[in-house]
Amino acid sequence: MLDGELFISSVSILWELVHGDEYLRRISALASLGERPLAFDSNVTFFVGENGSGKSTLLEAMAVAYGLNAEGRHFQLHVSHEGFPFHPP
Repeated sequence: MLDGELFISSVSILWELVHGDEYLRRISALASLGERPLAFDSNVTFFVGENGSGKSTLLEAMAVAYGLNAEGRHFQLHVSHEGFPFHPP
């Protein structure tokens, strides 16, 4: 990663990999992430919303998609992305 380059520039959801009755489909704030990616253009991003609106779900999914620990500790996990609906660019 070069200086000034963002670690994550965007995320989207591959809805075709999410079963019809899964919790992820019930989070209305995430519904548009299949149509257009959530783009990041700053070194700092704030997620703001009501309890239960999907902030933690989105952040944890992004962590797992990039091979990081979803609980926020400082070590890498070895995860399989097979069937995982979040798609790093």
